[in-house]
Amino acid sequence: MKTFQQLLLVLLFLSLTRIAAAKVTSLSQGAYVWQRNWNGAVRDAISEHGSNFETLVALKAEVSWRAKRPELVEVPLDYGLLKKSDARIGLALRVGPYPGRFVTNDRATTFLAGEANTLIREAQARMHARRITS
Repeated sequence: MKTFQQLLLVLLFLSLTRIAAAKVTSLSQGAYVWQRNWNGAVRDAISEHGSNFETLVALKAEVSWRAKRPELVEVPLDYGLLKKSDARIGLALRVGPYPGRFVTNDRATTFLAGEANTLIREAQARMHARRITS
């Protein structure tokens, strides 16, 4: 009887494992391009390997703060190269440590929201309305 119960447990385990395995899907593959300087090595990497990814997220701008005032550094992206990768394109707006709280409609929040909106509109125009992920 004990052997029969062990066999049932093994069969139950195997059937549950098979059900769980059937539900497993592959993870999407994405890459982040955090470089501010799109030199030859960065361009070559995107050109050679960009098509291996479902999504590429490129650093488009970085905001740092001086006396609670934003300082923006924009990264000149090669939209043509990104488009050739055939990956979905995302933009990153890196926000440095802020010495206060973000509050709806305050100057800092309004600046960041406006800048994000501008970056997306620019990218859409340069990529000819290709889908940009945020």
